[in-house]
Amino acid sequence: MIFIAAVLQSAAYLFTNQLGLRILLLCGTLLYLTYYFVASETPLWSPIIASSAVCMTSIYGLIRVLLDQSRLFIRAEDIAILERFPGLEPGVFRRLLKLGQIRYLRQDEELAVSGIVPDTLSYILSGNVKVSKSMVDFEVGEGTFIGEVSMIQGVGATATVTGNTHTRIIEWDRQNLSNKMVKDERLRLAVEALLTRDIAKKLAQAAKID
Repeated sequence: MIFIAAVLQSAAYLFTNQLGLRILLLCGTLLYLTYYFVASETPLWSPIIASSAVCMTSIYGLIRVLLDQSRLFIRAEDIAILERFPGLEPGVFRRLLKLGQIRYLRQDEELAVSGIVPDTLSYILSGNVKVSKSMVDFEVGEGTFIGEVSMIQGVGATATVTGNTHTRIIEWDRQNLSNKMVKDERLRLAVEALLTRDIAKKLAQAAKID
């Protein structure tokens, strides 16, 4: 029994998938607990207590992983937003959505001004915005981040972006989001991946125009 437990816990570290790792660690710990209860005439309380602590930690970690991968606590109307971000874990999405607000823009409202670091990061859910860059005006629509370069590099906006009353966005306070990303590594990696992907898409589109 103890040999099987050791094999399971050793095999757990071969998994890059957090769910598989946690399940094998928990199974191995439960086998150790069983062994400590039956290995002698009286239970081996010291290792039982120690293994119980490990077991509780494993259960807590497993629950967190399951919640992060579950859409159970995401509202039906927000599922469509999640599906715009391929690869984003539902748990990280919930935290990201909680930090922002969904609203409609006012007519001619400026989301960014060229050369100035914007106070917010925005994502267009529907409608479009006008982008003014290098004396050229054009429009971009849903599925686009505004303020992504400033968010990643901390520099001024590369263009002036103006919205209208039909444009619906998610908006995050830039400083608040930055502070949360410092404390939450998974959130930081997810946001940086989304913004980098958005920048790459824009560069590819610009290359086609050229």
